[in-house]
Amino acid sequence: MFDGRNKTLRNTTCAFDYGPVFEDVYYEFESQQDNVPINIDISVKELGTLPKTVYSPKVRAITERVIDAFKDKESSSLIDITHAFGGPWYKAYERGSNNIIDDDTIIEYNDKVLSELYG
Repeated sequence: MFDGRNKTLRNTTCAFDYGPVFEDVYYEFESQQDNVPINIDISVKELGTLPKTVYSPKVRAITERVIDAFKDKESSSLIDITHAFGGPWYKAYERGSNNIIDDDTIIEYNDKVLSELYG
């Protein structure tokens, strides 16, 4: 996860078949039953002990902003966004390989999108 040019979480992003995935989050919840919400009640103290995660008010604010922006989108719209031609997933994806999406590729793409949106 990035805020502009700064990485806010130390997760590895991979190009899975169905889109970009934080690998450690995927493996944590892969056994979750389909269409069942993941509800986790965790204290701030416990968040600080999660592997590879840096939790801060900034990360929480970014996460909430992303959720607010996309919570009403259909899954097909989210797929279109994450699989955009020339985007980070598109560049890293090879069927069944789960290749790492390089941070520099994500930053470069984010810069391009933000430039197009905000000049």
